Amino acid sequence: MRLNNFWTYRRLLLNRGFLSALRHARQNLAAVCRDDPPPFGPFMAELDVTYCCNCRCTMCQRWQDTRPDGLRSEDYAELAGEFARMGVFQVSIAGGEPLLRPDIFEIIAHFAGRGMSVNLCTNGMLLEKYHREVAASGASCVTVSLDGATAACHDAIRGVAGSLMRIERGIAAVLG
Repeated sequence: MRLNNFWTYRRLLLNRGFLSALRHARQNLAAVCRDDPPPFGPFMAELDVTYCCNCRCTMCQRWQDTRPDGLRSEDYAELAGEFARMGVFQVSIAGGEPLLRPDIFEIIAHFAGRGMSVNLCTNGMLLEKYHREVAASGASCVTVSLDGATAACHDAIRGVAGSLMRIERGIAAVLG
């Protein structure tokens, strides 16, 4: 890592309250070791905001789940308030495929607006379509899952022909 990147990264962590989160984690761990309840909430929370998925992965049957999405955007707004009061530092939003939810950017805004670092976990299939919205959403990180060393391997695992190429175009559009 180049030195100027180190200082940039350090400043980012300090601005996001990372040291405070580490202190909370240390105090929580000490409390648990003493068999006391932890004084602070969790460092991170992961939310699966939908069961729907647009891939047919060989290792996952989530795409076969036809349950409707459970919580409404308003429910996530309330949850964001609770997480903020608990001191949650990061929220990871996943699914299924979260970009299939029409209100996903509202949901991201609820958590980002409360000062939490938001990680959007996606299969990347819809990044090209929603690249502007993703870039403007308030998400601090976008995680794209990839499988296999070649396009043929990736597409076979995902069960969608041409998916790796589509994902690469989406990533390029977001970074654009």
